[in-house]
Amino acid sequence: SMYASEIAQGLKKIGVTSIYDFSFVFDLHRWKDHFNPDLMNKSNDKIASVYNLLEDPVSKNVFSSILEYRKSFDPSGLVSADYPDYFHPDVSPLPKDIIVDGGAWHGDRAIDFASRLGADCRIFSFEPEQENYERLLETIATQSLGEMVEPVKLGLWSDKTRLHFYQSADFDMQYRIDPTGTSDISIDVVSIDEFFDEKKATVDFIKMDIEGSELPALVGAGKTL
Repeated sequence: SMYASEIAQGLKKIGVTSIYDFSFVFDLHRWKDHFNPDLMNKSNDKIASVYNLLEDPVSKNVFSSILEYRKSFDPSGLVSADYPDYFHPDVSPLPKDIIVDGGAWHGDRAIDFASRLGADCRIFSFEPEQENYERLLETIATQSLGEMVEPVKLGLWSDKTRLHFYQSADFDMQYRIDPTGTSDISIDVVSIDEFFDEKKATVDFIKMDIEGSELPALVGAGKTL
């Protein structure tokens, strides 16, 4: 349940002392390794390196609380940031910004950016997968975002090329690059530098949720950054 923390806190208020949340088993294949204590113990060095990459105390607290929950199955200690996603107090899009929406999916973040910025921004929404792209177009039309959002049927990468693509994930927001090149599905990708050089536009804010391709995409944004 996405409300696991609230449920656990409510139970503790009425005297329940031991709480174990197994709601992840509804999709056991996807989540089982996230709750595997042996795997977590073997990965301590990697976990520590990720923790040290986080810049601010809030992000570190959120990360630590998720780890503790996955070890204990008690969600009552889960911590949430007190700001909306992609609107960190120190790093946030501003009115009139040109925004890269990497991994646009169905356009949920484009709606959020447009709403919170008073429709005073320009959003380039990159979504390489056909069905998701079609849903993105629907969102732009039904939400009257055509003046603000430019849909781009490309993935983000270190350069302009064609890559193979896994489309067998349980959720269409989890499709990802196939590094073996054996998948039958291919997508076109581009670097942020190349794309915006051609547009002769300056990027102000970059959002990425691209299922593990973030590092190559950042390499391809070196000049922009």
